[in-house]
Amino acid sequence: MTEQPAPPPRPLPGAPPPLKPPTPPPNPWLAIWFHPRRTVRHILDTEPSYGVAFLAAMIGMLQSVTQILQTAKAGRVELNVTTMGFAVFGGFIVGLLALYLLGFIYRVSGHWFGGQGDSQDVRAAISWPQVPIFLSYLVWFILFYKESIGLPELPVSENIIYLSVATFFSLWSFLLACHTVGEAHGFSAWKGFFTMLAGNLLLLSPLVGVLLVVGLPNISKLVKSGGGSQWKPPAAPAGFSKKAQPGGKPSKGKAAPAVKEAVEIAGVSETDLDLFRLSGEVVRIKLKKGGEMEVPILDYDRDFLYVDTPKGMLNLPRGKVERIDSKRKPAPASVTATS
Repeated sequence: MTEQPAPPPRPLPGAPPPLKPPTPPPNPWLAIWFHPRRTVRHILDTEPSYGVAFLAAMIGMLQSVTQILQTAKAGRVELNVTTMGFAVFGGFIVGLLALYLLGFIYRVSGHWFGGQGDSQDVRAAISWPQVPIFLSYLVWFILFYKESIGLPELPVSENIIYLSVATFFSLWSFLLACHTVGEAHGFSAWKGFFTMLAGNLLLLSPLVGVLLVVGLPNISKLVKSGGGSQWKPPAAPAGFSKKAQPGGKPSKGKAAPAVKEAVEIAGVSETDLDLFRLSGEVVRIKLKKGGEMEVPILDYDRDFLYVDTPKGMLNLPRGKVERIDSKRKPAPASVTATS
């Protein structure tokens, strides 16, 4: 018969409970996804600088490299070792500068809400929530090189797929940052949200100040001038009837040539039909009695083109003049002349 082990001794009255075995430290690369506060607290208590500079530099480099690849694909820059080197090095520097700048700004704004974190704590709190962003960049590279890796044609636009993925992981990263910034300062995630909001406003305040200083004089001039919305008809050129002004009626016996059915813009591209770009262009009108006549545009407003004819000025409604692409053959557009 085997001897039974002795039962554990009963704790004495008033004695503290036995200590639990220590929990193993979390893997921050995985735990940050669902346990942001516990993960950041473990990092701050052990090694606050762990992985912080690496994460900031990698995010900066990935953003810079993806932008240069998109620009090269569009043909606006030549992709070579030099451009890629500048992209990698520039992204590395910008990522670190943004890390230290935001760390300082969020430390200041956090203290406004009673936070206790220092700049090193805040830098760790804003770096580790960026881990989900790496997956959005992974999806971007897969879509960018889908032909090289043999990815079949997708039923949805690549831009829609990437924007959806990037939006999802960006929101996830932002929610994690609310918790981690709150943990670094010792308050709630809501205060972490307002800390980042106030910090971003503080960061943008110099830019807003410059825009106000530069823009206010121009705005005041615009207000004093009536907003620039008042349009005055131009004076009639020499040799033409003064009564044939835009919006008026030509004198009796001096009627301008009537438009038959169509007006064509000769040699004017679609973008040139915007306001402030029509002066000096030519309108070809078809006369009721047959034949054509090319007349210059003297002036314009949002409703009419005012053209010069031998008998006076003629008003052509802008809304009825078809916008013509210069790459296609000009097509006539139906107008009704008012004179």
